[in-house]
Amino acid sequence: MEKWNYKLPTPQPIWYAQTDWNQTLLTKFNMLCVGMHTEIIIKVPQKLKSLIDSLEYYNPLTNKIGSRFIIEFVESDNNIIYVGESELEIENFETNVN
Repeated sequence: MEKWNYKLPTPQPIWYAQTDWNQTLLTKFNMLCVGMHTEIIIKVPQKLKSLIDSLEYYNPLTNKIGSRFIIEFVESDNNIIYVGESELEIENFETNVN
């Protein structure tokens, strides 16, 4: 299982904000889907919705990130996002951090 840490790396570059760091999650999605040339369903626990909402290319009207990723929000008690057939654990997620 792959992991992605919600908290900013330390020491952090001066220009990083949490919303900037969140964009690296999309990079992780792309890395998990190398070689796949179709739309990919990403199943996200409902409690991580604010994280997905913070992504620059996420469209809440279509539930898509760009033209490649289809987001499905699911009820789950864990912090695991399913990217196609891969699992991605989100570590240190806090809903009250901007």
